[in-house]
Amino acid sequence: MRQKLFALVVISFLLCIHSNAQKYFYSRNTKVFLSEDTTTIIIKGTQKASYNRIATLLHDKLILFDTTALKDLALIKFNTPLVKYQNLNLLKSDTGILYISNLLKGGNVPYITTGEILLLPKEGANVSALLSSLNLATKIQSSGKAFDITVLKIVEGEDVFAIANKIYESGQVKWCHPNFFVPIEHSTNDPLYAQQFYLKNTGQGGGTAGIDINVEPAWNITKGSSSIKVAVIDDGVEDISGRVLNGHTPRDPTGNGHPTNAAGIGHGEACAGIIAATQDNSIGIAGIAPNCMIVPVNIFYGGETTLDIANAINWAWNQGQADVLSSTFGSSFGWTFTNRLL
Repeated sequence: MRQKLFALVVISFLLCIHSNAQKYFYSRNTKVFLSEDTTTIIIKGTQKASYNRIATLLHDKLILFDTTALKDLALIKFNTPLVKYQNLNLLKSDTGILYISNLLKGGNVPYITTGEILLLPKEGANVSALLSSLNLATKIQSSGKAFDITVLKIVEGEDVFAIANKIYESGQVKWCHPNFFVPIEHSTNDPLYAQQFYLKNTGQGGGTAGIDINVEPAWNITKGSSSIKVAVIDDGVEDISGRVLNGHTPRDPTGNGHPTNAAGIGHGEACAGIIAATQDNSIGIAGIAPNCMIVPVNIFYGGETTLDIANAINWAWNQGQADVLSSTFGSSFGWTFTNRLL
């Protein structure tokens, strides 16, 4: 009986974070409005047991309970829209939940906040003084820097959108918006790459003969050098005959840019092969620059944020000392922060 009562309490309280005002943030000087998915919530618990307890109690209401895609958060999808309620105190105290929010969407793109705000102050502006003048200092847990960007960690339970918008509307920053988990998408759209028409186009596949990169004359000059490093920023790369260096995985300190075992990966390996696959071994394809070294950077580990993507690009150029960056991914997000880095 007690367990059933607790389950009822959880259902009643789940969407109390809802505000009547539509959520929005500023990107490129424009308001980006978001809508609520009333069947899906995001929660952050104090420990794994918190997630397991909710999953057990609500098993008959659930379509999906995923704690893997976002690593330290859980995405919960229900079979029907949930009743909104305003008080979350009981839910938090009984389940060890630190954070709970409806899933927000801009069109079909999910926007999941990290509890951080990214901003670029105008020249001469002091962020600490700005926060004090806006009565926001007590809502900020910590402040740091990433590149020339200020990163604010918001106190648990505070409205990250309201705080970010208030800072932007002060006129003291060039831009300011929440940090989001980023749904990254592979951007390949050419099913004929395996035929390598880009190297020597003879008209295969209905193409125009001669429209290629003229690689054979280039090979008479060079096939690359082991002193040249190409960073492949994608879903990871395995070794290519000893020419893959230690890389970087922003969400896993021990990842070294290697692929995970997740389904659907392999795009980074294919791109690395196009760049530097071994020649004259009677296997597979020929790389454009087979003597070059590959620096793998895996941004498809899961749960990447805009800050992680910027970190990946910065790492490839600085710590990875890459001469060339191959970034074969895309997203429906506006890349204000990452564009700043580039």
